[in-house]
Amino acid sequence: MGTRRERLRSRSFLERRFILAFGVAAVFAGFVLKGLTSLVGAAEGQPPPQASVLLPSDRTGAPSPTPSPASTPPPPSTPPPPSAPAVPGPPRQTSPAPTKSPVPQARVNVEFPERDQALHEDRDFVVGGTVHDLGDDDLRIFIFAEKRNRFYLADYRAERIEDGQWEIQSTGIGTEWGGRGDPYLLQVVQADERCKKTLTGLELGNDHYPTFDALPEGCRVVAQVRVVEGA
Repeated sequence: MGTRRERLRSRSFLERRFILAFGVAAVFAGFVLKGLTSLVGAAEGQPPPQASVLLPSDRTGAPSPTPSPASTPPPPSTPPPPSAPAVPGPPRQTSPAPTKSPVPQARVNVEFPERDQALHEDRDFVVGGTVHDLGDDDLRIFIFAEKRNRFYLADYRAERIEDGQWEIQSTGIGTEWGGRGDPYLLQVVQADERCKKTLTGLELGNDHYPTFDALPEGCRVVAQVRVVEGA
């Protein structure tokens, strides 16, 4: 029994020594192999293998973040090519506004009273003569007092024209206009719509003579004769 126990103990001791020696040999062989690998890699120009380092994220199993490459500045923007200047087109042709043709001046002649004829003050008298191309206008009578530089409307109404002849009853020369021998211009006026509108409704007769500093707008002198205040 004692001999068998000693044999078993001796065998166990030998096995442990063998395992220890095998482990030492294995470690030594690993160092040698690592040195040879480094030498071969250096001879071929390859970097020696480096030990991997575990990051905290590697230990937990989560993938480590990949570092983003450094941002590069954007290329300089190229300015757009200059646009060609706008070429002005031809001016727009606008049609002129239609204008009313002016009424031609009527051809009027005064046959009576005669030139420098003496007329009694404050007495009606007849004025007449010939007329052509009057159109829709009227004929009216004004007496211009030269000393007073005033125009007096001196008829009762617009005239009647028959076969190119016209006659108007004048209200005569006012008693307050002047004295015996004073000159006056008896003026025949062509009255258009503006003149008609101004003269319509004015009170005439009974020594009432509408007075004007100038002829109203639209009243155009087409004939005149000089007369004198008589007795």
